[in-house]
Amino acid sequence: MEIIDRELDTPRFRNECTPAYPVSVRKFIFDKLALKLADSRRGRGMFDALEKVGDWDDGTDLSLGASG
Repeated sequence: MEIIDRELDTPRFRNECTPAYPVSVRKFIFDKLALKLADSRRGRGMFDALEKVGDWDDGTDLSLGASG
């Protein structure tokens, strides 16, 4: 969610929207997308990936051996 928070903190949202709008956008993304994806990942035996551990990189395998 860090990238979303960074985007919602840009002047585009900070200066041109009511304060409630970025809050509602973030909540929508988290509740309707991120949590559903995390549940789907857990259901397939994978990490939910809701939080990024500092030493993860593009080569980190988050699948726990799950196959497509």
